[in-house]
Amino acid sequence: MKKQKESEKLPAVSDEQIVAALISKGSVKEAAEALGISVRVVYSRKVTDDFCGIYYAAQADILRGAVISMNDKIAEAVNTIAEIMADKTNNAQTRLQAAQTLLNNAGKLDLALHGLEQQAANGFSGYKHWGQSEPVI
Repeated sequence: MKKQKESEKLPAVSDEQIVAALISKGSVKEAAEALGISVRVVYSRKVTDDFCGIYYAAQADILRGAVISMNDKIAEAVNTIAEIMADKTNNAQTRLQAAQTLLNNAGKLDLALHGLEQQAANGFSGYKHWGQSEPVI
């Protein structure tokens, strides 16, 4: 009996479908299972420039939403810090810590978003550019 090629045995899926599955499932194995394809197919796509561009753009979209949401709350966080600092009778350590955490993370997320947007725009791909032995994605 003649062996079938892998592409004949498995359903054809787009890079976008693989990216969506990776993001929603969190692992290559679970993404492959959800799509009915082999893990090997996912890994072979992950190292292509086209796939990496789509993947980084999707990550940037998700991160952009988080940054926008956090940025909407920065003014409130600053007001909370100012209120706590002005009212010396308040013991609001928890509120102050939460406000500081929000401010600290907003900056980090903004930097991460900028990096992902650059990677998506430049077609930055795979592990070759990171000097690693495995894909970053």
